[in-house]
Parts: sequence; structure tokens; C-alpha cells
Amino acid sequence: KGSLGRKELYSELNTIDLCLQDLNWTGSSETFGVGALEEQALGIPVITNFRGGQPEVINDKKTGFIIKNKKSRDKALPCPLN
Repeated sequence: KGSLGRKELYSELNTIDLCLQDLNWTGSSETFGVGALEEQALGIPVITNFRGGQPEVINDKKTGFIIKNKKSRDKALPCPLN
């Protein structure tokens, strides 16, 4: 949808049950984790990797899950992310 205003963003976020975020190990990562904070504030669990600011904003196994390496990611997800 492109850029969304805050009201529209939260309306869209309220339609999801789970967020897979930043699982690309070769690309850039979100340095602070604002997206993860917004999703958690709405009670949406976040699955992400151990990069950038994600480990600081996600309480592993409580507000989401932090995947520590590619091997764990490949075991956890039902399909490859290539």
C-alpha cells in the first residue's frame, strides 16, 4: 500500500495475527525496531532475527520470537525464504 498515515497504519495492523520481520540475513536490518514496538503495542507477536535492534525490543518467547541463526530459521518456517 505504500506510505500510510498513523490511523491507517494501526487499522491495517489490527488485521494481522503475527508479524514476520527482517528475516533476510543478507540485507539491511532495522536498527532500532520501531516496527516491532508498534506491533507488540497492539499485542501482535513478532518473529524476527538476531540483528539490529530487534533483540533489545522483543522479549523472546513472551512478545515474540528471536531466531538466532539461519539453521534455526529454516527449521522454524514451513517454506524456504529465498
